[in-house]
Amino acid sequence: LSRPFSEKEKVDVYVKCAEAFLEDDASVDAETFVNKASPLINAVDDNGLQLRYKVAYARVMDANRKFLDAAARYYELSNITTSNIVPEELLE
Repeated sequence: LSRPFSEKEKVDVYVKCAEAFLEDDASVDAETFVNKASPLINAVDDNGLQLRYKVAYARVMDANRKFLDAAARYYELSNITTSNIVPEELLE
């Protein structure tokens, strides 16, 4: 029997897919999954997952040559001072 997935589980899968496509230089496919995660990300309270989403979004903008949007996202990421993010988790 299948069960309904939570927003967090959906976002996690979408972000993982986007990250995988970005690693394969498939920015169009990555953008598809970032866009699927976009309406759900605000319902997620996991800071690490939100950070991974923001990084994936910035990388998609960069890969699609939307440099001004990408720069704004990278700048936003550089100003994050959340102390409960473990650096080792960012490498997963």
